[in-house]
Formats: sequence, C-alpha cells, structure tokens
Amino acid sequence: MLKTLFEIIATMADDPDKYRSDVRKELLELADTMPLAPMSAAREKKVRAFVKETVGNLLINQRPN
Repeated sequence: MLKTLFEIIATMADDPDKYRSDVRKELLELADTMPLAPMSAAREKKVRAFVKETVGNLLINQRPN
C-alpha cells in the first residue's frame, strides 16, 4: 500500500523519475542518520540495513506496467 501511495504521488510530479530518485535518496540518508533507541551496534546495523532494503524495494526508479 505504501508503494502504491508513492507511485500515485510520483505520477502527479512534473518528473516522476526524478521525484522517486529524490525521495529514495532522502529516505536512505535518513536511514543512516536517524537516532535510534539504545541498542547494540550489531543490532543497529541490522535495523538500518532492513530500513534501507525496504526503502530500496519501495522506490525502485521504474514506472509500473
């Protein structure tokens, strides 16, 4: 559902590909810098990797068929 929401918004943008690229870049940067609750370094690394994977799957820079 979240992916659909991003796609609907992207279709309203002047340049949908640029919109998706910009949002993806910002979310990946946020995944690296967002403060997290206290946890071990290994756990933090796993959490950040999961978020990056999720963002990558949500915002593939390709139009739906």
